[in-house]
Amino acid sequence: MASARSAWRCACVALFTVAVEAALSGLYIDNGVDQTIIHHSMTQDERKVVEVEILELLGLGERPRRARAPPLDRSAPSFLLDVYKQLAEEHEQARPTRSSEMALTGDEQQAIDESDLIMTFQSKS
Repeated sequence: MASARSAWRCACVALFTVAVEAALSGLYIDNGVDQTIIHHSMTQDERKVVEVEILELLGLGERPRRARAPPLDRSAPSFLLDVYKQLAEEHEQARPTRSSEMALTGDEQQAIDESDLIMTFQSKS
């Protein structure tokens, strides 16, 4: 079962590759001065027909769309901006104070104070 599925995928990839090459290629001829020029390339309509045929062959109703990036206001950069604003505000004041709205523990506050660089990685969920 797995080998049949693998063979089907290989056949689809091979057919897709051939179709893409056909869609991107054209008919080239020699112009008589030792140069090769394109004689005919596919029109937008012909390319659209090939694309639809490939999608139908692969069992897809329509072309897959790209996923949108998550908004930044709910991500780690927002937290880092809050940390930066708080540290900048504390630097301007004579007496540093901590805001309780970020709910940082003593160890976290110490780590932030001692660090030169803070890196975060965006969530993929």
